[in-house]
Amino acid sequence: WKGDNNCFAVARITLSAITTVKVEFGFTDSFADAGAALVLATPTATADDAAIWVFDTDDTPTTDAWQTFSVKDGGTPQKEAAAETTSLETAPKVPVAGTYQYVGVFLEGNQAMFRLWDENGRKLGSDIVHTTAIEGGTAVGPWLFVQNRAGSIDRLVTIDYLMVGQRRT
Repeated sequence: WKGDNNCFAVARITLSAITTVKVEFGFTDSFADAGAALVLATPTATADDAAIWVFDTDDTPTTDAWQTFSVKDGGTPQKEAAAETTSLETAPKVPVAGTYQYVGVFLEGNQAMFRLWDENGRKLGSDIVHTTAIEGGTAVGPWLFVQNRAGSIDRLVTIDYLMVGQRRT
């Protein structure tokens, strides 16, 4: 999978609980046990190239929202929290335990576009774009990662829809 081939990944997921957990979804070139995003608060990465959604209850100050995270060529990662719900939207941009939500990452060259939808497929808020997210020529793989945080019980992520694709070369 490569950004230069306009790859994309979309999943409809739900979490069994939204406390003491870290979840990542998107594309990365690193499949480390700590995740592609090592620490959101700093931010630091284990990946050299990654474009992912991250929900991490260890992050400060934004522990209750999906955040975008990208790193290009091992450089300084960038992140952005999804904006809060407006009165025109039907659901928050935060995971709700037991409620499905779509997450999507779309790569085009070095650029990544991040999108969220509610459980019924209605778009939530504006897309978030990182114009220098990854090196588009680097091979990356689709990635869904769940990590229990200290002192937590097991967390379960259920996927009932997954689509990954790219144009042919």
